[in-house]
Amino acid sequence: MSLHKAEDVIKLFETLNDESNYFRGYTDYDFHMKPSLGRGDYNEFEILHTYYSVNNETIEFSSLIDVIEHAQHYGEKTRLLDWSLSPWVALYFANYKNSKNDETSYIGMLNTEMPSFELIPTLSNTWDMIGDFTWDEVGEFTWDEISEIGVSSTKKYLSNLKFNGLYEEFLKNLPEDKYLINRYSTEEINHRKKLQKGLFTFHKDPKIPMERKHFDLYVLELPKEEKVKLLDILSKKYGVNGITLGFDVN
Repeated sequence: MSLHKAEDVIKLFETLNDESNYFRGYTDYDFHMKPSLGRGDYNEFEILHTYYSVNNETIEFSSLIDVIEHAQHYGEKTRLLDWSLSPWVALYFANYKNSKNDETSYIGMLNTEMPSFELIPTLSNTWDMIGDFTWDEVGEFTWDEISEIGVSSTKKYLSNLKFNGLYEEFLKNLPEDKYLINRYSTEEINHRKKLQKGLFTFHKDPKIPMERKHFDLYVLELPKEEKVKLLDILSKKYGVNGITLGFDVN
């Protein structure tokens, strides 16, 4: 379905504004409908492991999913694709960067009742995470070795081993035939995600854009003046703009 007027866009998405529908705004299918990890030659393990190693002393990660959420939130390449329960948020993201031109934008809409999706509201709590270590876990080291490299380094080595195991388990358990859907669970991230009514899908193969059969597509062929009008409606009627979506939040 193609839309050419801001008013028609609003009318349509008022009928689709349902808690069972998830929305994503984009301009380039091959680029924006696959996770950032799949948009280049990136090593997911190195990205996540480095992010964890750098931040695990200042951030209390509760799960591997927690690490991935944080990494996604702060611009790292992950296999997560962001969606919103709000069509107005998706419309904003689809148009705010190209509001000065006539470039076509798109809204993808998922319906979580489809069999290709599995909603797991407690996904983050299903993973064992790296925690405090007992001295039994340091048993493979001699006291001389511990003294030489330091207790903190010994624990970091063990945490790296645990991270490896969690990562391998994570990949093994991603389903082949469906997408996992979960809301952001991290409290710090939730501030912005609550504003954006955000959630995400996990992708088994991040290099492949989500197949068109999994979502409905709405084509917005709006001239720039209609985009400006649409953004104005989104701000004044629905309170959706850069400030209310948390762009001013670090």
